[in-house]
Amino acid sequence: MLVSIRAIAVFTLVLSWGLISPVRGQPVRLAPNGADALPAAFASTAALEAELADLRSRMDALDHAAASKGDHKSMASARPGWLVSVDYVNWDLRQRGTDFAIETNTQAEAIGSGSVHNLDMDRNSGVRMNLGYRTLSGWELGLGYTYFQTDGTAFVAAPAGGNLWATRSHPAIWEEAGTADAFADFSYNVFDLEARYPLVQDCPVTMQIFGGLRWADIDQTFQVAYDGDDFTNALYRNATSMTGFGLRLGAESHWRLNSSWSLFGNAAGSILYGRFSTHLLETDQAGGNTIVDVRDDYGQAVPVIDAAVGVAWNRGPVQIRGGYEMANWFNLADRSMFPDESHEGAYAPQSDDVLLDGLFVRFSYAH
Repeated sequence: MLVSIRAIAVFTLVLSWGLISPVRGQPVRLAPNGADALPAAFASTAALEAELADLRSRMDALDHAAASKGDHKSMASARPGWLVSVDYVNWDLRQRGTDFAIETNTQAEAIGSGSVHNLDMDRNSGVRMNLGYRTLSGWELGLGYTYFQTDGTAFVAAPAGGNLWATRSHPAIWEEAGTADAFADFSYNVFDLEARYPLVQDCPVTMQIFGGLRWADIDQTFQVAYDGDDFTNALYRNATSMTGFGLRLGAESHWRLNSSWSLFGNAAGSILYGRFSTHLLETDQAGGNTIVDVRDDYGQAVPVIDAAVGVAWNRGPVQIRGGYEMANWFNLADRSMFPDESHEGAYAPQSDDVLLDGLFVRFSYAH
């Protein structure tokens, strides 16, 4: 409709100038009553020029209305409807404090020349799902769930002529082992309830802000079976369960390369109040002797920062994106320790960060 109005306006403008040209290009012929003809010719020219000015004014008004309509449409360019996305994630888990033994190859007054053995978690797959709704004004409201689980094992034996020191056992009872067999498990369940709003849309670079609530349920277990020398079928087990609730806020930006491809990046920060429940158990003689059996319940802040970068492909209601992401959970891992052999009840818990990082692929559909 807008194109047809502009075409009519341009046609009228050309026709008007065509009518004026003969009047301007030819001398004015005076009729017998020339005193009346000359003012009439000038009056006709003035009327045409006034009509042209009116047409220009109307065209400017049409352009302004079209621009305003386009701006309004861009602010709500996405139609209201349901949004569904599923992510495949492949993460590594990295953290300190996973030592379980020290292997030394030479004799010394205390600890000889050797190396610390740590347990490294396996890279594993997980899933993230989101269900949301986009309103007519551009707001997006959604609920997301992320599940990830991984574990790891490690084994070391005392070298010939050397020592194998247990780094997890209570030092007042046992210290040296013949073998150490370690196992760890990590289970991650996180729910996000968030709202998103587009801040910038009318340029190659777009931006959304988002924020909401986060709830997390994360369980960790670290255990070591020591045997030989000071130990007889001994077991060390440190289990931690954390439930946390808090706020999350972040932003995401897209750089459109063309109508289908774009680069994106996002970053977010969270602060959760976490309730921790830990259980430290040490036994010997295949569970016949209990060395340590204590529980500790406490609360503390758990900050989280996460970021992702990647590339996205769009075609109609479908989007496929992939990239690299990382999330660092501060104070998430707990290590309960009794480090003093002279003061057997000296308790020294330690908190460590947990970093999850790796690749992800997302399939999204807007209905």
